[in-house]
Amino acid sequence: MFDAGGLLVINSINQQKPQMQNASQRNNANYGDDNAKVEQLQNMIKQMQKQLDEKQTRIDDLLRKNNQLSKDKNNLSQKLQDQQQQCKCQKQQSKQEPVPQQPKETPKQQAPKIEEKKEESDDDEDTGAVVQRKRVMIQRGFTAADISKIKFKDYIESADGQQTLCLICNSKFTENQKYLDLQCTHKFHKKCIEAWFMRERKCPSCPRVYDLLELI
Repeated sequence: MFDAGGLLVINSINQQKPQMQNASQRNNANYGDDNAKVEQLQNMIKQMQKQLDEKQTRIDDLLRKNNQLSKDKNNLSQKLQDQQQQCKCQKQQSKQEPVPQQPKETPKQQAPKIEEKKEESDDDEDTGAVVQRKRVMIQRGFTAADISKIKFKDYIESADGQQTLCLICNSKFTENQKYLDLQCTHKFHKKCIEAWFMRERKCPSCPRVYDLLELI
């Protein structure tokens, strides 16, 4: 049999059991809430870390693009400098190279060309360029009709045997050969001076300009 004190102890324990169970349940509930909060914080941290990683990736891409643009800019600048330097070198080289000058033609060299123009075919005369060239020649020189009026002389050799040369072809005159003795004392073969007068009205050897009346 139990004494009264033991019964009191047992009754006290039995009375405290529900309280202890409630406390245990509250502790378990609090523990569950803490775990949920911890898990929620961990998810937030993961989400923030993901966002930071994405931002860092975008920053890295921008930096790479910026570096590539800078390289392209430097390459383009270098190419422009190279081209400018090349242009300068070409200009300096062109300045240093002597410009070839066309040798001046003597009356002897010009006379055959004038004669060739005079004997151009009728087909060539139909072209605008040839017609214009002949028009300029007539304006500067005498016409064929004018030249036909010029008085030529028959060459007679001098008694002392001194030879006279045509100042256009540099060939000497032969006996009875037609020639023209201008007032400026320059003498020319008939064929040579005719071709010359088709182009020019001045003497082939001096600046003297002649009018047709002075030659007929």
